[in-house]
Amino acid sequence: MAEKGIVSQTPRNLTECFSLSPGTYVVVVSAGREAAEFSLRIFLKMSDSDRDLGNNLNLRPLKIQATLPEDSSQQSIFYKYSQQLPGPDVIPASLPCLHQGPDIDAAQLQSLLNQEFLKGPPGDTFSLDQCRSIVALMDLKVNGRLDQEEFSRLWIRLAHCQSVFQNTQKNSRVFLSSDLWKAINDTDFLAGVSVSNELLGLMSLRYSDSSGRVTFPSLVCLLMRLEAMTKAFHNLSKDGRGLYLTKMEWMNLVMYN
Repeated sequence: MAEKGIVSQTPRNLTECFSLSPGTYVVVVSAGREAAEFSLRIFLKMSDSDRDLGNNLNLRPLKIQATLPEDSSQQSIFYKYSQQLPGPDVIPASLPCLHQGPDIDAAQLQSLLNQEFLKGPPGDTFSLDQCRSIVALMDLKVNGRLDQEEFSRLWIRLAHCQSVFQNTQKNSRVFLSSDLWKAINDTDFLAGVSVSNELLGLMSLRYSDSSGRVTFPSLVCLLMRLEAMTKAFHNLSKDGRGLYLTKMEWMNLVMYN
């Protein structure tokens, strides 16, 4: 059912506004028996209620402290999920144990983030693949797991990403790929990182959906990967302008992150 709205007409243009119920529509254009050439353009207007795509998200506030006390919520959450059965990313028993003390793998991190940090529609929760990527970016020991110190650094970054995400989408209530530039500039742990228009376009393609929307988990992965790759370049470059890597060094860098 279509409800007709505003009509605007000039000698060369006719604009009509309709409010349509959800469904599939076919546009049939007719000029009677007269020959005519014309261009048909269809614009979609999203209402304010529809733009509130992130309204169902419950981004739980986190307390960031320079030193975390023994009974901090961060430590309690970490220990809670480190006691769960390990996920499929656990180190096989045939390999030597490379970690000591409590730690979490990607599957445990996924449960932690979605149950303790973020709740929202299925498309806005952290996927297992995203959590594998986060573990790889924060995993200094390269054993596929995060210990308490590594998780503490991740926690601080998550809290900051949360603040950036909420402040950036404050007006429109939806985070779009066009907001990425502002988000990068507002991220403290990316201070001094410059991004070209070409790179910004590539990141928009990589981290936004077909409508140009960027979810909170996608933004976290983008900002943390940008930080990690920037640090990797500076650590490997001798002059700060370029670097030379062997084939194996290059493969190790790009395949585990």
